[in-house]
Amino acid sequence: MEAVFPLPIDALWKLLHAHLDEDRIREIHPWMLGGRTVREEGVIEFNGLSFPRERDAERVVKVAGRRARTTWRYRIEPPTRYEYEAVFENGSRTRFDNAYAPAEGGTLVTTTGEVSIRHMPSFMAMWLVNRSLDRTDDEDLAYAGKMKL
Repeated sequence: MEAVFPLPIDALWKLLHAHLDEDRIREIHPWMLGGRTVREEGVIEFNGLSFPRERDAERVVKVAGRRARTTWRYRIEPPTRYEYEAVFENGSRTRFDNAYAPAEGGTLVTTTGEVSIRHMPSFMAMWLVNRSLDRTDDEDLAYAGKMKL
């Protein structure tokens, strides 16, 4: 997938940095109910912000009205790449690798991903994931407005 996210790349990375704080991520995405960082490795600086190169977090999320325990793994390389994978306690998994480049009107985001949701046909899983990604983008833009990015 490719789309232009309507923030300049520097502002987008400030927003992504906010996602690293477990309290702020719940404010950004209310469906993330709780969590904790279990591992961070390496540090990379970008525009005065420190990002871990790798990070693992355990979170409880609300999906389709149900609570689920998840493990999130991140690989972060500002300003060009932000990869994350969520593994659910039932074995379902989503993985997204986002590449970023400056573009007219914001930041070009090129995403590759893999989705495997147990007991769900692939066409339905893709519909659910696309709906979730749209909601997530809306939540990110609303929070960016609060941050005055």
